[in-house]
Amino acid sequence: METETLNLVEELNKRREIILRELKRRTIWFIQLRWFVPPAIFLGTVTGRFLGAQFDAVPLAIIAVFMLAYNTAFYLWSLKATKEGGWKTQSIKVFTYCQVVLDYAAMFLLIHFTGGAASPLIFFFIFHIIFASILLPPRSAYSFAALAAAGMGLIAAAEYLHWISGHPIFYQGRAIDLAEQPFHIRVELGFFTASVFITA
Repeated sequence: METETLNLVEELNKRREIILRELKRRTIWFIQLRWFVPPAIFLGTVTGRFLGAQFDAVPLAIIAVFMLAYNTAFYLWSLKATKEGGWKTQSIKVFTYCQVVLDYAAMFLLIHFTGGAASPLIFFFIFHIIFASILLPPRSAYSFAALAAAGMGLIAAAEYLHWISGHPIFYQGRAIDLAEQPFHIRVELGFFTASVFITA
């Protein structure tokens, strides 16, 4: 009986180590993936201009630099944790939550400066919901889906009520601005909300 108990404890410890190792691998993969985002923002800006879209590129460049800076900080944090053997379940969760929160802040800023509710980037939140679902408990994935939906609703309302200045994208001299079309805003936000919750 005692031998069986010891074997069970040993098996549980092995499984915990496997789960912890997998969480660590996925979290570091999240950092590696983010290195491609600032160049993608730059490429998207150049492509958009080439296709005739008109928008302010300076805020997008600042956001790209911001993402590069905090990803560097996360990379250094991961190196320090690996060197000091500080990868524990709770520390990995904190590490992941910090990454998702900053990514959400960057996404909301990108969306605001590329047309708000009319931004072509809003459905990129789906990728963040997928990553949150992979790395965090199910409740957290639904919480981040709710945050994305609420944040987009707040941006749309603030722009419609002129609490914040909008930054519409212009194409062929016309603004793509849903702030002047309340029905379209509601429809788009409805589809967006459904999409993020179904994804979660």
